Amino acid sequence: MRMDSIGKSQREQLLKFNAHLLKSNKIKPTPLKNGLIPVDMDVTPMDNSNTKKEGVSWTYKKFMGYAPMMAYIGKEGYMVNTELREGKQHCQNGTPDFLRQAIPLCREMTDKPLLVRLDSGNDAAENVGILLENGAFYVIKGFVK
Repeated sequence: MRMDSIGKSQREQLLKFNAHLLKSNKIKPTPLKNGLIPVDMDVTPMDNSNTKKEGVSWTYKKFMGYAPMMAYIGKEGYMVNTELREGKQHCQNGTPDFLRQAIPLCREMTDKPLLVRLDSGNDAAENVGILLENGAFYVIKGFVK
């Protein structure tokens, strides 16, 4: 219980330190040929079948596990944000806050324009609004701006 509390209270600082660590080591995300920096965000189900861990539940991939959301920047795929989620959680649940947190972290790493790429499960007006407010280009599976 105390570890959960520490983790939640230090999350923002850890994410900022991660971006700082990459930047201080002169890591620069590589852009696509069009000059945009790709930022890929998606749920990545993790199989935890045959365990009794807290939060393990039936995922859309049809196994017991977690469904963490992850964000990677650049062609290299440097991790900028991650959030552990229960397996049964829908991918859109919590994504607006995840976007609001991830985009500024990406901006700390580059001043080039961002291309945020999301799966169709995140095709929501709220997400589009957040992306537009933050000046990001985006591709949502089946929809392009």
